[in-house]
Amino acid sequence: MTRRGDPAVIIGDLLMNQITTRYITENGACYEQYVITDPEAKTALTITPERGGMITSFTLDGEEFVWTRRPNFSECSRPRFGVPVLFPNCGGPDGGVHYFDGKAYPMENHGLADLCAWDVESVGPDGVTLVLEATPLTKFLYPFDFTLLVNYNLEGNKAAISLTVINEGNTDMPFSFGYHPYFMASKLENVDFDIKCATCSESAKGEQPAAPEKITLTRKEGADNTIRLMTGVQFPMTFTDKGNGHKVTVDADETFGNGVLWQQDAENFVLDTFFILFYCALFQIHSIFYNEYIKRTIFYKNIRKKDEKIKICMIGISILYIIISKNPLF
Repeated sequence: MTRRGDPAVIIGDLLMNQITTRYITENGACYEQYVITDPEAKTALTITPERGGMITSFTLDGEEFVWTRRPNFSECSRPRFGVPVLFPNCGGPDGGVHYFDGKAYPMENHGLADLCAWDVESVGPDGVTLVLEATPLTKFLYPFDFTLLVNYNLEGNKAAISLTVINEGNTDMPFSFGYHPYFMASKLENVDFDIKCATCSESAKGEQPAAPEKITLTRKEGADNTIRLMTGVQFPMTFTDKGNGHKVTVDADETFGNGVLWQQDAENFVLDTFFILFYCALFQIHSIFYNEYIKRTIFYKNIRKKDEKIKICMIGISILYIIISKNPLF
C-alpha cells in the first residue's frame, strides 16, 4: 500500500490483477497514470489523478471503449472525455451562482471536482483510491470543508467506482454528484439502447413525459447534437454498437435514479470518431431542478452530541459499475 507522499512505483497483485504506474506526455505536460490490468480477462483500466482523478482509458484486448478528446486531455479547460466525477453539482445553478447563507458563490456547470488534481490515498488489493480535499480555492466556489474519496477497481471486464463524500465541517453541506462517462461508438445509427426509465424528454423544462417503451437517440434535421433526459432509471442500462461490436453496461446502486444520453457531432473534436455519453446523477441535472433540490438535499446526515463541539461528519458511499464486452463476430 502507498499513501500520499510515498514513492509512486507500484507493481502488485490484485486478485490476479496488476497495478502499475506509467508517465505520459501530452503537449509538454507530464501525467502520472495508474493502470489496473487483468491479464486473464485482457482488460486494463487507467486512472489519471492529475486530470480530475478520473478514468481516462478502459480497454478490452487492447481495444479502447472510453472516448478521449485531444488536445482537451492536456488543456486546463473542463474535461469532455473519460469518466469525469461531478461534484458538488450536476448541471449548473441558475445564473451560474449558488447562494449559501445569503452569499453568492460562482459555480460552473458540473462543479469543480473534475477540474482539480487529486492525490493518491492508497494502492493495494482494493484497487486505487484517490482523495480530494477542500482548499481555500475550492471554498471560494463552495464554502464547505469536504473530503472526497474515490476508489477504482477492476473485476474482469467490470470497472467498479466507489465514491465517498465526507462533510468535515460544522454546518449542513448541500451537494449533488454524478459521473459523466464518454464511450466510443462507430455511428449513432449503429447504437441500440436497452434502458428502462419513468420519464424521458429532450428538455428539463415543463412536465416530463412518460418514457417510451424503447429509448432511442435520434437527431433532428440540422441539429449538431441530440439528448435524452431520463428520470426513474432502472439500472442496469446498456448500449450495443453493431458497427464495432462493443457492448457497454452501466450499473449502479440505489443512490442513482437519473441519467442522460447525449451525442454530438464528433468532427468537432476528433475526425471520424463518435462518442456516446451515459451521465448518471444523484439528483436532477439541469438548473431548473437544481435550486429546488438544493433546498431539500437528503444525502447528508448531521451527527451531533449534546454539549460537545464535534464535526458534522457525513459518510455517503455510492457505487457505479461499467462493464464492457465485445461481440465475438468482431
